[in-house]
Amino acid sequence: MVQIIDNLAISLLSKPFAVLYGPSGTGKTRAAIELASKINNTINTQRWFPIEADRNGNILNGDSTDFRNMVNENNGNYFTVRSNYGSTNASIEFCRTIEMNSVDADTFLSEERNNLEISAPVPFNIPCHKVIPIGSNWNDNKHLMGHINPFGPNNEYIYELTPFIELLILANHPTKRNIPFFAILDEMNLSHIEYYLSDILSVMEISEDSSNNLISFENLLLIQRNLQNRSGESEYYNFLLESVDNLIDENSGLPYSNNFFIIGTINIDETTQMLSNKVIDRAHLIKVESMLPSLALENSNYSSILTDQEMLNKFQEINEYKAEKQIENSFVTCYKELVEEYEITIEEWDWIIDLLDQIYVSLSQIEQEFGYRIIKEVATYLTIGLRYFGNSSEIKNLVNNVLNQKVFAKISGNRRTLEAIIEQLSSILTNYETGENDNYFANSLKRVNELRNKLRLRGQASFIS
Repeated sequence: MVQIIDNLAISLLSKPFAVLYGPSGTGKTRAAIELASKINNTINTQRWFPIEADRNGNILNGDSTDFRNMVNENNGNYFTVRSNYGSTNASIEFCRTIEMNSVDADTFLSEERNNLEISAPVPFNIPCHKVIPIGSNWNDNKHLMGHINPFGPNNEYIYELTPFIELLILANHPTKRNIPFFAILDEMNLSHIEYYLSDILSVMEISEDSSNNLISFENLLLIQRNLQNRSGESEYYNFLLESVDNLIDENSGLPYSNNFFIIGTINIDETTQMLSNKVIDRAHLIKVESMLPSLALENSNYSSILTDQEMLNKFQEINEYKAEKQIENSFVTCYKELVEEYEITIEEWDWIIDLLDQIYVSLSQIEQEFGYRIIKEVATYLTIGLRYFGNSSEIKNLVNNVLNQKVFAKISGNRRTLEAIIEQLSSILTNYETGENDNYFANSLKRVNELRNKLRLRGQASFIS
């Protein structure tokens, strides 16, 4: 069985939008945070302090609280000093004297008063995920995308940021473009998802075209103005400003970068909105099962086959692989990768396609057949999954996962509409000849039987209810 964390990672690498659903309290948000928390995103940043020193290295004006704190935190060692002459290493005693560590240190202290800048590496954690609770009144995209405020400082127009846009700016920093970032949209169906997410879903579909930005160049200039006003508040805002400055230097707006992933969590109850076909088509829908209390105590549901460093490496390696092979853009490319690179025989692939044909014919009777996008994403998921594990050992579980997450996800209706179709699907999955002793599609068959039971109890049902 593929653990939920690994399945979530594979799903996101296949498509940068996944939705976790299931009963309340099953740990959907926790699963999302567990994956995101495996990415260690601590960096060293530097803040430079201007000082003056005489010929003997006596510091003439280093009494600021921030300067003294920096010296104390680093025990007086490992500083970098720079001036018009270049840079060198140095140590500082009691915030009073500075000692250069290089042989040409005299060049830095050649005058009675020498203007220097001094700094030390400061560990600074860049958050690679944010949990964003969705409100029941989110009727437009400003809650995620931000908006223009005409009443900024000095009556200037500025662009008001949101946690979502801040996270996307971080993901576009030139030093972070190979680090995965995760926006966790918690209880995302408290409002109609299309009302606040449609622009993002559209750009996500064509993210390989860098001209399709979420925020225009003109609005990015307004964001720059906002961040310039806040740059003194913390290193966090300085880092955001660096990223925006770099995008502006590149003459770019704010793109949806390929290291940015959205994880949604939803409950299906009377307080929430049902998912539309547009959302279902564009996401991997992963059910988080409830579990026995005895199993919950083992806490094994949130484990992964990978260590934290291996998870980061896997995201980086597979993103590079996708870009090189253009794996998301062509069904034929996926087919070649599956058959030629991995241990999937042409016969195995042929019966997977034959199975999809049979399911398609069955669902077409109730006008719920799937389109080309779903076929392509099935192949992408299998290709990414095999690369994630490095072999074909999990192919059975991967096939079952992608059937549940993509192919069956849109099934919904009343007893009159679905009863005969459910029996057909059950028969296809039960009797399909794969050469396995056990039922190859046991997991998918279990989910179809759940749908049958709900249909009998309620008279109507949907696959993700």
